[in-house]
Amino acid sequence: MAMQKTACGGRLSAVDLNRPTDFLALSRAFGAKAYRIAAREDIAGVLQSALAASRQGPCVVECVIDPEEAVFAK
Repeated sequence: MAMQKTACGGRLSAVDLNRPTDFLALSRAFGAKAYRIAAREDIAGVLQSALAASRQGPCVVECVIDPEEAVFAK
């Protein structure tokens, strides 16, 4: 949201779900392996596991980010 607030004059578009969504369960329901990164220290281990599992089929990695964190793509 921070990027849209900064780059889009405060307008938000399709970013606030306003409901809990279990993306891991949803991914698994479609046959994908599913992983969650909830903290910076999880990144290396989760990505290593997901990359290894991706050799056998689709993988989804959910990255939990504070909506007020100023996250910008490089």
